[in-house]
Amino acid sequence: MRFVSLPLLLGAALVALACGTPQAPTPAAVAPPAVVTPPAPPTSFVNRVWRAVTANGAPRDELYVFLSGGTLVITSSTGTPMVGRWAHVGERVTMVEEGVEHTADILTLTADEFRIRSYNPGEPVELHFVPADAAPRAPVP
Repeated sequence: MRFVSLPLLLGAALVALACGTPQAPTPAAVAPPAVVTPPAPPTSFVNRVWRAVTANGAPRDELYVFLSGGTLVITSSTGTPMVGRWAHVGERVTMVEEGVEHTADILTLTADEFRIRSYNPGEPVELHFVPADAAPRAPVP
């Protein structure tokens, strides 16, 4: 029987392993991971302070806050603050102001603008809101 030296045997084993096993791609051959941008959170009018700047095109200066628990707060520089209730279903908001319930359609909702058409008693009123910190206040008469 013929003996093979240990270094020669180890070398042959390494060559066999290297030839028989697919090699991992080099870092240059690996494609970078795809950049996944998470979807933007939906714009919400809830828990934000909105300034009503017009109603049917006429200037307004009121603050509206639709709190997440369903509380509605409306205030102005010339009136007494009012606390009511609100609920949101689809593209419609129901508000209860001073005991009077009415609905409003959401016409526009972005981070910078919120428009609704409110069906109060009488003719519908289109209210245009902007974030309170983005709108200059109207002068107090």
